[in-house]
Amino acid sequence: MRCVPDAPADVGAVTDLLRRIARLALDADARIAEIDVNPLMVREAGRGAVAVDVLVVLRPEHEVMA
Repeated sequence: MRCVPDAPADVGAVTDLLRRIARLALDADARIAEIDVNPLMVREAGRGAVAVDVLVVLRPEHEVMA
């Protein structure tokens, strides 16, 4: 992956990623305590983004509110 400092970033890919994370959190119904995406490599417009490392931490069963 190369870095092009003056090229516009793929904002649509970042927006899509954030929507998908939000959907995951809603679908998990309070089971997710944390989501960490680091780093997120955003490519040039039209080329997408890559979540290099993602950590999802679940709440213990007894902490999930009914």
